[in-house]
Amino acid sequence: MVLDDFLSRVAQAPDAIAVQDGGRRLTYLELARHAWGLAARLARRGVRPDDVVAVYADRSAELVVSELAVLLAGAAYLPLDPAHPAARTTEVLALSGAAAVVSTGPLVSGGAPLGGNPEVVTDVALWVVPAGIIGGRIYFDITTPADIPHEWYGVFAVWTGGLGIWGGVALATVVGAWRLRRLGITVGPFANAIAPALLVAQAVGRLGNYFNKELFGAPTTLPWGLEIPYQYRVAGGIPAQDLHFATFQPTFLYEIIWDLALAAFLVWLGHHAKIKPWGLFALYVAGYSAFRIFEESVRIDSSQYFFGLRLNMYIAIIGTVGGLIWFGLAQRRPDRPVIVNPGPAQPDAGAASAPAEEEANAEGVATGRSDD
Repeated sequence: MVLDDFLSRVAQAPDAIAVQDGGRRLTYLELARHAWGLAARLARRGVRPDDVVAVYADRSAELVVSELAVLLAGAAYLPLDPAHPAARTTEVLALSGAAAVVSTGPLVSGGAPLGGNPEVVTDVALWVVPAGIIGGRIYFDITTPADIPHEWYGVFAVWTGGLGIWGGVALATVVGAWRLRRLGITVGPFANAIAPALLVAQAVGRLGNYFNKELFGAPTTLPWGLEIPYQYRVAGGIPAQDLHFATFQPTFLYEIIWDLALAAFLVWLGHHAKIKPWGLFALYVAGYSAFRIFEESVRIDSSQYFFGLRLNMYIAIIGTVGGLIWFGLAQRRPDRPVIVNPGPAQPDAGAASAPAEEEANAEGVATGRSDD
């Protein structure tokens, strides 16, 4: 049996080279460790003996790791070729009833995206949205205590003062990662997928600042200056010497434009470059934080100051530098197999054509219990 032979080699010659992929080499012991780790993640994902797990990868060391992991989990593996047309791959997946897909990159077949399971996004959203609200309010309460209403419920009053985006994203990321791990799904690719969407959502949210007259900048005579009624100037906590001005920098508008432009860039980059797990999310952190450096330099509303700079200026600088370092580290990491949910089967999957069924059989479903 394949597994018996492999485990025997691990015991007899653990330091012998088992796989060589370009300049990367894995010994039998290293290969076993990677495979067992992935097998454990498949088990947490809910994969059980006799389930089918699709392996979607080019010829590489990760392909070997993935196939061994599926066998160690007691499942059957279905090899999928990324060069095949997307429609063909989708149909084979539907016919197989795969419980999970193990991949070493984006699910793109024949140049077209395969997509994933939208139910996962809904599940995660039910956790991260409340977490984002809670985290955003905690950050607001910590960083702008003077703006908390003087009521017993003041710290919870999200309708007064608002939320801090830094805290919302931070806690939502932690909770989202926890939920994905509970589902047995690799977090990094999911984070990459939602990074542009987060920017679009933030841009939409900033539209509210036009109506509540918040998040404006220094006084200006520019044609697009925003007129702020006097009562909002006072409520915004701007310096007394600026209260007599009528028009101010619409910093929320600048952020809307930046967010949408950055979201478009991340989508383009994801389609034209090999971005590894967490890479796009790291660029989201760095890109948004870089804009906030500019934004904090022109804002004059209420804030905590340290050494003459707004508190959020320091957070923005840390986010920019940290995001760039994070991106560099993510891109330098070797490719590793990730686990994703297959998309939902099409309603007519059971009525698929006979050639597709033959093709699925021809692809071969190999199991660790079959003799070679």
